[in-house]
Amino acid sequence: MSEKISIAVFDDHPLMRDGIVATLQASADFAVVATGGSADDAIRISEEIEPRMILLDLSMPGCGLEAAKKICAAKPSMKVMILTVSEREDDVIAAMSTGVCGYILKGISGVDLIAAAIAYYSVRTSGIPADREHPFGHGKAENISGTVISLFIFAAAGLIAYQAINRINSGGEVELVTVGIY
Repeated sequence: MSEKISIAVFDDHPLMRDGIVATLQASADFAVVATGGSADDAIRISEEIEPRMILLDLSMPGCGLEAAKKICAAKPSMKVMILTVSEREDDVIAAMSTGVCGYILKGISGVDLIAAAIAYYSVRTSGIPADREHPFGHGKAENISGTVISLFIFAAAGLIAYQAINRINSGGEVELVTVGIY
């Protein structure tokens, strides 16, 4: 990448936020332009600074899920990626329905976080087309909008979908990729 991707990081735990920022700043691919500790911070900064990507904790004051929903609706070209401890399927599904481009568990390594963020940024995303079956077998995805290519990598405990990333990097189209926890 020649130009750094502007990214804002939101997590209510300062130590976690500082570690994520340090990891991203060590990468040649990202420029951290803002940080915050609440959903309100994320919404405000998405409007004022307009970073190209947002990394958002799911469980923080004001509800990260609500912030994701508002940001994705107001700024559809902004990539919003969830970074959380929640492995709950309903949280993954709820996040996907907001239009986020990725969902990563906090057990991931720094190297894998960078790889996932680059992959998410590089793919056109807008959720799952409403007429498609839900990836977890819950019927039609009626609340999830979009008709373009969607990538959804579920990374856990350092596990990343390298096969999907390699396919993206080689120019292949990825419609939906889901990696579960085993």
